[in-house]
Amino acid sequence: MDSQKHLQLIGQNMQRFSVGIRDKQQEDASPRLGQNTIIDQGGALDFYFQKYPEDPPVFGFFTCFHPSIFLGVLALLGASLMACTYTNQLPLIKTSRRFVFSVFLKGPCLYAYKGLAGRLAPVGVDIALLLIMAGGTLNVAGSFKGSISVSQGLNFVIDDVVGPTGFLTFPTEAFNTEIHVNRFYMDYYDSGELQVSEFLTDLSTLDMDGKEVMRKTISVNDPLRYDGITIYQTDWGISALQILKDNERPYNLAMALLQINGDKKPFGTFLPVGDINSLDVKGISMLARDLQSIVLYDMAGKFVGVRLPNSKLPIDINGTEIVIVDTIGSSGLDLKAPP
Repeated sequence: MDSQKHLQLIGQNMQRFSVGIRDKQQEDASPRLGQNTIIDQGGALDFYFQKYPEDPPVFGFFTCFHPSIFLGVLALLGASLMACTYTNQLPLIKTSRRFVFSVFLKGPCLYAYKGLAGRLAPVGVDIALLLIMAGGTLNVAGSFKGSISVSQGLNFVIDDVVGPTGFLTFPTEAFNTEIHVNRFYMDYYDSGELQVSEFLTDLSTLDMDGKEVMRKTISVNDPLRYDGITIYQTDWGISALQILKDNERPYNLAMALLQINGDKKPFGTFLPVGDINSLDVKGISMLARDLQSIVLYDMAGKFVGVRLPNSKLPIDINGTEIVIVDTIGSSGLDLKAPP
């Protein structure tokens, strides 16, 4: 069975597991106008996708710091700061040179006045703001960015993922580097409740000849940096489930993310039993919320049991013997190359 047909079967047969949960979570989820905001708050996820679409973006602000409106306002602010410094602050500095330090009495009080230092402070603030804005503008106009989700064991080339964010971008030889995902895995707390403490991805950088140049295991706060390119761990998924069916050779079932609101992130797959071309195809459903356990349901949608990958413990479902061999994870990566 090809992967496209299998994914269609997943969508058709896993829907009953997500619809009930999604409907329950969307109860009382009607949006309402919040205080001090023009955007309705508390709505369901679908509401925001429909009202604030990505294409075309609302007011051009799909990514806040990239549209021409934002850059234009930033340029006006910079021009205003420079004009203020030139017309107001610099003349005051010239005048205040005559007053290095002055002490005088006024009534019962003694006053001290420093002329030059007090006038230099606003100029320093203006220069700092201009440097920050110039750096931010250069970062927007001269960076490369990209995101990708890669299954364990696969490769990708950096140049195929990143794209320019502005007109001052110049690719380098490092963009020809190939990245290999050796392994994606999770660390858990010692409490025994299978709570994830960290997501980790073992990466290798390969040169044009396929030789490993660098290898590092990255996590959320510990990226890989190579020749001006930074690779961050940002997301995760389960791309496939490897099983044995009736002691046949192992094969992979593609996993799909179920569209359920909330903090949970369940993945599901479907093993058809019988005629796969039937309009009412039935089979065995499998759900996973992490890489540690798989929940199985029979052809009627009833819970059958839980199996751990690599446990080699078979389970019989509607006359079919299933062994969960492995869960194949995928790593969500963000790539950035600043100017």
